[in-house]
Amino acid sequence: MQWTLRRLGRGLMLLAALGVALAIASHGAAEQTAPAGTVDPSAEAVALLRGAAETMASVTSFHFELTHERGATALTQGIEVEALEGDVQRPDRFRADVEASLQGLPLELRVVGIGSRLWLTDPLGGGDQYQELSVNPAIIAAINPDALLRAAVDAIRDPEIVDEETIDGEPTTVVEGLLDVGQVALAGLGTPAAEMETPAADDLPDPLLVQIWIDAEGRVVRLRLDGPLTDAEAANVVRRLDLSAFDEEVDIQPPGR
Repeated sequence: MQWTLRRLGRGLMLLAALGVALAIASHGAAEQTAPAGTVDPSAEAVALLRGAAETMASVTSFHFELTHERGATALTQGIEVEALEGDVQRPDRFRADVEASLQGLPLELRVVGIGSRLWLTDPLGGGDQYQELSVNPAIIAAINPDALLRAAVDAIRDPEIVDEETIDGEPTTVVEGLLDVGQVALAGLGTPAAEMETPAADDLPDPLLVQIWIDAEGRVVRLRLDGPLTDAEAANVVRRLDLSAFDEEVDIQPPGR
């Protein structure tokens, strides 16, 4: 009987020890596997941007409003662009009504961009008299909404999801990151993202802070760029691009046709 009790006692102690060991092992395994189930915010942002890039690549046209929360875009001959509203026709065309100023005097102009060519209505002649401008590609990119969009979505660095906001009654996810200025000019020239080359670090200006609003369908509906795209702009300039009316029929032709 005593032998049986001693044997039973050893068995209970063994079971208890085994239970403790299993509990410790289970806790350790949980600690080891927990990170695998945790979503990396950066990876989530990258996946969201990848989906948005694919969605926006299939868009054939969109309406846009490009405004400046601070500052303006220096265009040519002292003209500063404050706001543009118009349409983009893929792959390389846009047109817009322009609110601008010349030495403080308000101007209402129209602009047409096709590839690397840019036409602007005569600020002095008025009417529909266009003149073709010879300007730096970086300046064209600064007012070309498609170049801003492509560069931001394709070349953003260190993206993070920072917020969720409602725009026109629709939920959106806000992604924030950094954008090299040179990528905007390359996008304005039609350079594919895969072929964009980053200049040497010593030649780069400070990257811009960029925010991208992506809706439930994976479309970019708002973009905000904080910082100058050209040397002629103020250091605190802030652009905001709003997009709508995706894939509607648009026909943009060179002026005079």
